[in-house]
Amino acid sequence: MEDSIWNDCPLIHSDPEIVHGESVFKGTRLPAWTVVDNIDAYMDAGRSFEEAIAETLENFPTVPHGADAIRVVRASLDAHEHQLQP
Repeated sequence: MEDSIWNDCPLIHSDPEIVHGESVFKGTRLPAWTVVDNIDAYMDAGRSFEEAIAETLENFPTVPHGADAIRVVRASLDAHEHQLQP
């Protein structure tokens, strides 16, 4: 997936020395796409966005700033949705 969409998201960072340059939550090695994919999987299974956030945080408790961070990351992704279209 296109990592440039995270350029203006203040919670995501990319460094060639961390997870081979993959976009991660700042201060962690947790890839942003891992969390986004997890949220999407729960929502595809019929969970609401808030339920998906809660379940994702159970799986990834190291997300800095918890649910608020996930909402910011998702909003950033939604703002760049046109870049993800084939």
